[in-house]
Amino acid sequence: MNEELSKPLPEVFCNFAGKACPPPYPKNAILIARMGCVFMFSVSKTKFAVVYGLQLHPSLSRDAAASTFGQCCMHQAEAEGLLISSEP
Repeated sequence: MNEELSKPLPEVFCNFAGKACPPPYPKNAILIARMGCVFMFSVSKTKFAVVYGLQLHPSLSRDAAASTFGQCCMHQAEAEGLLISSEP
């Protein structure tokens, strides 16, 4: 697992218009989880951040960060066709 966390972070993602933009990674944070384009950072002992592509979810509690990370991973999996939508 440490080898996955030690991989370099992507330097750019394309926005809705196709323009390459740098992701909004939090400064001075520690990467603690990653899955595809979803990253969870520890910002302090009690605050976390989740980055999904170009979306930053800052200043989250531990529970909120875990929930947000999971929701982003599920969205990513569904967008890649790995999940079947539960909607009719």
